[in-house]
Amino acid sequence: MTVQISLLLCADRQIHCFSTALDVFFAPTVENEEVGVTVFLNQVQNINLGIAMLPANSANKTDSTLKPHFRFLVSGLVSNEKDIPSPFVTSVPSSWSQDPIRLIIRAENETHYSFFAASSSRPWDLLRIGQAPATIVSGGAGPFTSMRFSPSYPSLCAVLIIYY
Repeated sequence: MTVQISLLLCADRQIHCFSTALDVFFAPTVENEEVGVTVFLNQVQNINLGIAMLPANSANKTDSTLKPHFRFLVSGLVSNEKDIPSPFVTSVPSSWSQDPIRLIIRAENETHYSFFAASSSRPWDLLRIGQAPATIVSGGAGPFTSMRFSPSYPSLCAVLIIYY
């Protein structure tokens, strides 16, 4: 079996406190198919929120039903941050299945990024999925970028779309 993976990356450099959002209409059919947004320094220092097709009931290994889930993953083992958030997975509300889903990244202060999701039909009704320290995408194996909001040291916020 051959699996073809195609990637699309749209990126913007962050130079100030900001909020960015992506409306996604995603109809995955294969397990682990995913679309999402990321704050990216390098391959081992990044913060991600995706919509992934995962088993509906991970406790029941015989049930092969798949369902969209929000997946919050942080990679920061080589960063200077010692408190790396654990992965978090939760089902996408079934009432959101008919509308695009809005994925949101906010640099709400100088120290943390917050990740939210909302149905595009009710964008004010936010579901907070995760939060991670900005130090994960600063220093470590990558160049110093920090959240000091200096145009000389911007972070990279990106939308990463993966198709299987």
